[in-house]
Amino acid sequence: MKLNRLYKKIGIMIVIFILINILGKQTRFYQYYPAFESFSKRLNCTSMELKVGEKSKVAVLHVNNKATYQSSNFRVAYVNQNGVVWGVQKGKAVIIVKVGEDKYQCKVTVK
Repeated sequence: MKLNRLYKKIGIMIVIFILINILGKQTRFYQYYPAFESFSKRLNCTSMELKVGEKSKVAVLHVNNKATYQSSNFRVAYVNQNGVVWGVQKGKAVIIVKVGEDKYQCKVTVK
């Protein structure tokens, strides 16, 4: 009789463990632990150097939301909606990436 209760408790614990894992994959860890948010969201670069005609990608890491990209000077560095940056002419520009309320910047120097 005691063995049946033990098996029942172990079964319930396994089901709870499985449910926590399934639900945990659908939520973000830092949603419940805000101290870890600053470690997870960031740009893949803070500055880059390009030659005229060269391209590189800027992306926000660990974010599922849609990001919008904008160049401070599109005559120097052009960025498309996917985060691909082209060097147009010599100079400096800043790529601004917005994800929800958050803003990130990457300085671009075109040589």
